[in-house]
Amino acid sequence: MVHVEKLGFRNSYYLKLGGEYDLNDSWTIRLGFSYDRGAVPKETLSLTNIDVDKINYLGGFTYHWGAYDLNVGAFYSIGKEQRVAISDNVTLPGNFDLDARGILVSINRSF
Repeated sequence: MVHVEKLGFRNSYYLKLGGEYDLNDSWTIRLGFSYDRGAVPKETLSLTNIDVDKINYLGGFTYHWGAYDLNVGAFYSIGKEQRVAISDNVTLPGNFDLDARGILVSINRSF
């Protein structure tokens, strides 16, 4: 017997607002905000199909020196709390808030 999981994806949207400012020839700063409407309806949320509405805060900077750039960025996402079902008749106790945070770093060289 094959288990088929109904995912139920729907159209979604992702609104973003951000800006970048060059302080001088060496430093650039960035700030942003976004809203991500989850593409999965509440009825089909599961452990393998989690996508909730999220508010995201983003920021970062770039330091330019010669042909190199050091880029540092950070984000903090606040996910809407949802209960998650593991089968048609069983829902996990508690809520999944899906908050996330992270730091991203890269070094780029221009040719």
